[in-house]
Amino acid sequence: YKNVDIFQDAQMEIKQPDIYGLVAPNGSGKTTLLDLITAFLNPQKGQIDLLGQPNRKIKSLAPAISYVQDNRVLYQYLSARQHLELVAGLYQVSGRVVEHLIKQFALQNFIDRPVSSYSLGQKQRILIAMALVTDPQLILLDEPLNGLDPDSVIIIRNVLKQLAVNKKPCWYLRII
Repeated sequence: YKNVDIFQDAQMEIKQPDIYGLVAPNGSGKTTLLDLITAFLNPQKGQIDLLGQPNRKIKSLAPAISYVQDNRVLYQYLSARQHLELVAGLYQVSGRVVEHLIKQFALQNFIDRPVSSYSLGQKQRILIAMALVTDPQLILLDEPLNGLDPDSVIIIRNVLKQLAVNKKPCWYLRII
């Protein structure tokens, strides 16, 4: 940015399904890296492959990859149920998946209220639940536990641990 290199000679390869974290000081480029991986930003040089394909073909990989940035993508006038049903409808996913996610993320108490009335933890839970509607092979989360209450942290951590245990070794990320 502004003639300052954010990443220089960076290389990363992940072949084994698991939970990985990027730990670095604020402003060091963690979100920028995720935006590059998901093709929200284009690198000046180099290549990023997701699931064995160049990330510039991200549209064809959409059901297999989920990226959770922040809650600005939520429609304030829709409920959590409406958000989940919207994503399920776009990808022709069964309503049973939506009901399972409602239970898994403990959304029952606020599922039909508008998002504008949700706490940060409630919004984060619905965002991650939305990311899981398509049962993606690769899930990228930008600060998923930031600012959450203890109950939300426990729910999200348990879901992520369960995903890591249940996932088949089927995803691949490479940055050169």
